[in-house]
Amino acid sequence: MKHGLNTDQIEVTLSQLTQNTYPCFIRLVFTAWGVGGFMLALLAGKLYDTYQAFAYAYYGAATLLVIAAAVTFLVKSPHVVHEAAE
Repeated sequence: MKHGLNTDQIEVTLSQLTQNTYPCFIRLVFTAWGVGGFMLALLAGKLYDTYQAFAYAYYGAATLLVIAAAVTFLVKSPHVVHEAAE
């Protein structure tokens, strides 16, 4: 019985990571993360200035968390298509 990582697995993993779509998704995730962190922090500050409490900011964050959790169940996982060897 052979233990460890097979070199075929490494080649498949590297080819999957270097596909044209991979960098696009990473840019999208980090852009959304940065914009969300910046804009929602400003929104939380505005809500605190208006209501003198962070409760409404927490309600908004909890709502976004529930929506994000629901979206994870709706999104399908990517499928790897293996080409036949010649």
